[in-house]
Amino acid sequence: MEKKFNRSTVREISQRIQKILSEYCSDWDYELTINGGNFSEDKVKLNLEVRMKGSDGSVVVSDVTHHIADSAATRVGLKVKGHLIQSIWRIEDEEYVVTGYTTKRPKYPLTLRKSDGTMVKAPVLFLSRGEQIVSPTMEEFVKWFTMDTDSDAILESDAAICDNVQTFMEANYPIEDGDKFFRLVDLFNEKGIANKWAKRAYELLFKEAGNIKTAYLGLKVIYKSETEETTPKSSRKTKSTAK
Repeated sequence: MEKKFNRSTVREISQRIQKILSEYCSDWDYELTINGGNFSEDKVKLNLEVRMKGSDGSVVVSDVTHHIADSAATRVGLKVKGHLIQSIWRIEDEEYVVTGYTTKRPKYPLTLRKSDGTMVKAPVLFLSRGEQIVSPTMEEFVKWFTMDTDSDAILESDAAICDNVQTFMEANYPIEDGDKFFRLVDLFNEKGIANKWAKRAYELLFKEAGNIKTAYLGLKVIYKSETEETTPKSSRKTKSTAK
């Protein structure tokens, strides 16, 4: 039987290519996204969208684009803290980042990135099925920074807060940069100085540095001044590995 392309195979091809792009181009100054395409029985054409990243690693979005997307959310009654584009949502135990909005797809205007890097299209009201994960407050970040993930005496409410902070960090920063930052957080806890410097770490990351690389370097200087250790050796436990 002669093989032919269909919607199912094209979707699988698109998702596989997107996963490769997300994994191997994560350290680029650009974000590469498969955004639609077309196919016939013997050929597939996929559209590659390339967008610039800012100093903090997030995609640069114009004020006009933000206005169009935010207005669409308002029209359907979706409450969003901040802008719709680049917001993070948890829906049925899955995390989604809103990476784009287009008026060319009236039924499915949103482009969402799942936690595994897969890109999907959805209507705006799809987000109403879950809850938005917003930038952590200083109090929430301090809980995350100082929490002993191996302890059995963690309040369920505090664990939920830390889970949200972890999700926000993983969704907003490149994997490699995030892992280095998490390892350094572990060292602060191992040396018993996490409580002393947690608020300063928050200020570096969210108010002064502007990106996780600079925040990491600033925090590393503090660590070196407090201890004789120079190289992070432990690994921060993420949601998927924490007990």
